[in-house]
Amino acid sequence: MAWSALIGSMVLALLAGSLFRLSQELGVPALRMFGFWSLVAIGVILARAAARQQVAEARGRLEETLRGLGPGFLAAEAGPGLLALVAPAGVLALAVEDMPQYGRGPLARRRQERALERARGAAARAAAILARAAAEAPQVPVVPVLVQLRRRAPGDQGPEGVVVVNPEGIPVLAGRFASPALLDEEARRRLADALAAGLAAGAEHQR
Repeated sequence: MAWSALIGSMVLALLAGSLFRLSQELGVPALRMFGFWSLVAIGVILARAAARQQVAEARGRLEETLRGLGPGFLAAEAGPGLLALVAPAGVLALAVEDMPQYGRGPLARRRQERALERARGAAARAAAILARAAAEAPQVPVVPVLVQLRRRAPGDQGPEGVVVVNPEGIPVLAGRFASPALLDEEARRRLADALAAGLAAGAEHQR
């Protein structure tokens, strides 16, 4: 957890203690209320810091997983929360989502739907880019993938053709596109560069 969050929490804890003591000594109820809200602020700060740490750790696992796929797979950053994974026999358009497991209700459902739409949109843009490079990538499948960092995923095809996985499930999914080798190393590199630029531009246009 970040030192800034810990130090801020310690300062607020000291402030809350002082306010409670002054409220008792001076007989001012408002000071007790401010002390209570200081404790609430501590909870909020620590919860946010813990969430940021969980997201950072999950993203680290994702990066480690992608590096461990081997030289046959090229992963390219394609904008905020988007990755293009070029395999010998296909392309995975990865949309990364960090919604926590405890997310429920209409807001969580809408956020999940937006994440699925990001994956579908990225795959559609990737397919368009590949269509322009048909000579280099004939009949290469493009698969929309939603990578859930903090939420359990079924590891199979979800709504409207989107595969929903956790970072740990990517090697199995990628392995399905290891052969037959439709793209050689040079073609994979060129496509990874084109996808990174094209998907990033598309994501920026949608914002």
